[in-house]
Amino acid sequence: MEKRTSLIGIPQCVASHTLKCLNEKNISCQYEGIDQVGRLLMRLNYLSDQDGYLQELIAEMEEDEKSYTALLQIGTLMILNEIAKARTSMELEQLKKKHGNK
Repeated sequence: MEKRTSLIGIPQCVASHTLKCLNEKNISCQYEGIDQVGRLLMRLNYLSDQDGYLQELIAEMEEDEKSYTALLQIGTLMILNEIAKARTSMELEQLKKKHGNK
């Protein structure tokens, strides 16, 4: 089997899981820094028969990052919605105080 080296960017939100999976498959990795979007750059050393596994892991990693981002967006929207509801309720109470309950 041929030894191979690849450089991949791992999103920080899924780094722990991804690095654990690489370790379980005895794929060595070396930290190379952080790219412009905050991904961890890792140099992987692996055998050619692990190509399929790495492709699956990278696809899973990208899918997990999309899910994580979607959850963050949903959570942010929920918080903004709660703030808007609270603000509306507060303004309604102020109007009631100012004009009385009618």
